[in-house]
Order: sequence, then C-alpha cells, then structure tokens
Amino acid sequence: MMNDTVVIQVGASKQSWNLRGGYQIASILIDNPTGCWLFIPQDNTYVRPFTLGFAHTFSPTVARVDVLFAAIGPDTTESVIIGDPFTAMIADTPVGNSEGQHFTPIIRTRAINAATVGSNITNAAFIAPNVGRYIAAVRVDNPNGAWRQLTYGGLTAYIPPYAIAWYLRLPNNILTVSLNFLATGPAGEISTQAGDVATLTLFDQIPEGVDTSGKPSSFIEHFTPVLIAVNATQQVPFTTGLAGTLVAAIANRRMRLLTLDARLGFSNVAGIYPVCGLNFVVQDSSGSGQALIGRLSPAKPSSERAYPAGVDFALGASVIFSAAADWADLLMLLSITYQVI
Repeated sequence: MMNDTVVIQVGASKQSWNLRGGYQIASILIDNPTGCWLFIPQDNTYVRPFTLGFAHTFSPTVARVDVLFAAIGPDTTESVIIGDPFTAMIADTPVGNSEGQHFTPIIRTRAINAATVGSNITNAAFIAPNVGRYIAAVRVDNPNGAWRQLTYGGLTAYIPPYAIAWYLRLPNNILTVSLNFLATGPAGEISTQAGDVATLTLFDQIPEGVDTSGKPSSFIEHFTPVLIAVNATQQVPFTTGLAGTLVAAIANRRMRLLTLDARLGFSNVAGIYPVCGLNFVVQDSSGSGQALIGRLSPAKPSSERAYPAGVDFALGASVIFSAAADWADLLMLLSITYQVI
C-alpha cells in the first residue's frame, strides 16, 4: 500500500496533495483535535472539529486531494483556532467511510490575580507547558468598585464594578490579553478601590454552558457594607451660618448617600421662638455632588429624604453640610445613611 502522512498546524490547509509515483488516491484518514472545520472539496466532505478516526473512500479515485480550513461548517457553526495540529494520511487503497468519533477536548486554563484592586494585568498569555496556545475565551471576576477594560487583538471590552463570572469569546489567533484598571467607566462613572482584587482566567477552548457574549453584570450592592453615622445635636448660631463634616473622607473610596434626615429644634431664648427657618444642603468636599434636603421651618420642623438610586459623591471626598437661616438659636439633629464603595 502506498501512503503519505502529514501533520498540519491549527487553522492551516494542505493543498494539491498527491502520492509519489503517480498513484491514484483511494482514501483519506484524518485525526482532527482542533476547533476547526476541515473541508475536502474533491467529494464536498466536511470533517468536524475535535474528531478522531475520520475515514473517507473516494469513488472514483482522485489524483490529488485538498484538505482546507473552513471558517464555517455546514451547520453554520464557526471554526475556532484552538487545539493541537491535525494529522492526515492518504492511501492508494480503500479504507471505508466513517465520520469518526467526536470527543470533548481538555480545556487548559490559566488564572491570574491582579496585584491590587487598582493594578493592571498586562499581556497575559499561556505559560509552560502550554506556551503559544491561542486564547479562545476569558473569564473576569471583578469583586470590587473598579471599572476595567479588556484589550485583545486591537479590540476592547468593558467590565463593570462587582461583575462576577463575566465571560467573553475572543476572535481567532489571540495570544495575549490585558485587563486594565480604569479611573472612570465608559460613561464617566467613577471607579473606587473598595473590594477584592480581580482575577483573569484564560481558556484555550470555549467553555460550555456559559454566556460568552460579555454581557455587563449589574452592580452587586451586597458587596458594599452599609454604615450608619448620626451627628450629635448641634446648637446653630446662624449669625454666621453653619458648615460641618458629616462623613470624613476615606482614601480611594466613594460615598453613596442613601438617606438623609434633618430635624429642627428651638431654643427658648427670652421666650422667643423663631418664626422662620433654614435652608440645608449636603455635598461632598469638592462641591460636585449635592443633595438638597430642603427648607426646615416651624411649620415643617423635620425633613427626610431617601435616594433609591443613591447620590454618589466624588472619590476620596468627605461629605459636608452647610446651612443658612434668618434666625438664631436653632437646634438641628442630622442623620445620614450611606455606603462606602
């Protein structure tokens, strides 16, 4: 029996293949441990990805054979440039016909942890013994308040804060990816460094049973501890107005205001009660975030606000209040509920 065997790299083709001596080709055998579809145009035949023991007999025999990489299979599924090189053998004698045995490939992975919440993972790739393997998909676990950007092959994707099990299928031929910290998200959202470090996991095969479209996860509120702070009752001398700190700044953290409660009391100075009130504003120390609680007066001695979406103050800013009134000797009790994120 005259035969010839070749080993072809993942994603490559073997064209105009013939037997020495002018022998006619009667059959072909292929082991295809790749994620690629293979196409034999002489008989319009496809070989599935991850298939061993494929056999095909040509009738009539042919002088040459092409084994071509096919980007898309007959069922419209795409090839993925992953796996090991495929092996093919042509022979001058028939071997029968078989679609071969499909197998589930062993998925090789590599998990990489960021050094800190605010650090980058640059040019992540497979290491020994899997050096040179293409990255078919990635998973990002980002249990912190930071926005991140995944870069791969000149493309980018954004991962929101507190996104867990975020998967993305990558294009073919990607050898390295980077996961970078962003100070602000794609719509100007502020990142914080609260929480734990991010983890980037590389896959050399497409993981099954998960959504690999890179859908953004919603902000997971239960990762952020809720803190309560209540200021003591204060005597307010409004001859010069009043300003004070409700929550001291915390480095690399952002305050999210949830509720704010102000209650007005009156002192009895010579039997005189104020007939007017005060305007009350809460903002961060940079002056950017504001939450106006309104005007307190004898007719409305208390006011409480809830902010369902939260009011986010600037990164690393303290939360302060300021008030101005047209009467003196007022008492005010302030209560604030907030998250540190």
